[in-house]
Amino acid sequence: MRKLMSEVWDLSRNTYETEFAIAIWNDWEARDQRARIERTYNHGRFSHERKFILGINNGRWYCCLKQSAAIAKGLPLDGQQHQPQQHHWPQQQQHHHHQWAHSQPQPQVRQRAACPSGHPLAQMMVPPMAALFCDVCRRQFPPGHMTSRCQWCNYDVCPWCLS
Repeated sequence: MRKLMSEVWDLSRNTYETEFAIAIWNDWEARDQRARIERTYNHGRFSHERKFILGINNGRWYCCLKQSAAIAKGLPLDGQQHQPQQHHWPQQQQHHHHQWAHSQPQPQVRQRAACPSGHPLAQMMVPPMAALFCDVCRRQFPPGHMTSRCQWCNYDVCPWCLS
């Protein structure tokens, strides 16, 4: 009887909120509005079916992560990464700009493609609140910057040591 009463009580609620996430029943616009406030709109929204008694589908839960959960999972918050704006130029201007960009001399950057053991290095964004140091110069990586990393050796190289 208690289980039945708790399920009936749960069905009457339209919003659940924990320290990690917010779930809103059948209102994706309210979820999106809350995700913008939490700055998790781009990487922290999801949904799943809301099950009724005996497993019958009764709508959808629209959920978003809170900032603390997104940071703990290593997800970037909205506005942390620079995303280039797209310019809508006329076709002729785009063509001239494309030709000009490709006619410019390209900088020659020497990059270390492997760790000392020979494993390939992969590009990785330094998560917030992470304490990573370059294994060559011992400089600390600022959060939000890129690093080259060997996942097998736990070997990190900063962009300054790569060039």
